[in-house]
Amino acid sequence: TGSTTTPSITFSVSPNTMVLGSLTAGTVITSSNITFGLTTNANSGGKVYVQGQYSGLHSALRSYTINAVTGNLSSLGEGFGIQGTAASQTSGGPFTIAAAFNLSANNVAAETTTLQPIFMTSFAVVSGSGTAVLKAKSAASDPPSTDYSETLTFIAATSF
Repeated sequence: TGSTTTPSITFSVSPNTMVLGSLTAGTVITSSNITFGLTTNANSGGKVYVQGQYSGLHSALRSYTINAVTGNLSSLGEGFGIQGTAASQTSGGPFTIAAAFNLSANNVAAETTTLQPIFMTSFAVVSGSGTAVLKAKSAASDPPSTDYSETLTFIAATSF
């Protein structure tokens, strides 16, 4: 016997807006958690992707970008990046952090203007849950401005 099921995917990201706060030169700032949810019956699993608009924190007023970087912000002069902090699932999966973003301390991965996987599963997953944080560090030479921002897009795609 055999049966077919209707393909399904449920994806969530919370919050949808985040404020990092004031950037103090030479200090690493860490955001609150960004939480992701993924449930799918896709036999070959799926991925959660991230893509940035500017590849860093951009100030239109100052025409300056604190570039997205991959590395340890504690030792870099400035930078902006993402760090996956946890991943789990109720069943199936496993739901995991992609190697490039599976970091700790003040190590971050650069987001770029192309889609990159940040979380993934190779099998169907129920209640896949992931968390990530944003980290930034400015330099004393960065032009001061109140409009540094980045627009991140998160997309989930599955393989049936």
